[in-house]
Amino acid sequence: MNVLKRADAKHGPKFALEEWMRASEEYSRRRDDWPVVAMAFTYSSLGNKDRAFAWLDKAVAQRNWCIIYLKLDEVWNPVRSDPRFSDLLRRVGLPQ
Repeated sequence: MNVLKRADAKHGPKFALEEWMRASEEYSRRRDDWPVVAMAFTYSSLGNKDRAFAWLDKAVAQRNWCIIYLKLDEVWNPVRSDPRFSDLLRRVGLPQ
């Protein structure tokens, strides 16, 4: 946690969150139960669409129950206009 405080103080909250995500990526490689949808949402919020879709793909592969809310939940607005989002909805079987 001290690392995040120092990162925030030195470079701001977005940088601190990006550092947290880098650490989470590393940690997730050793865990099967990592919250993939939370990772996707956070990357989406940071504007990193590529990482967001990588984590959404993992959620689909795991058949994560949160995927059923892709169409409805406003948290996905930052990636909704990306063609990969329509493809994701199609793969999941949700109406586009």
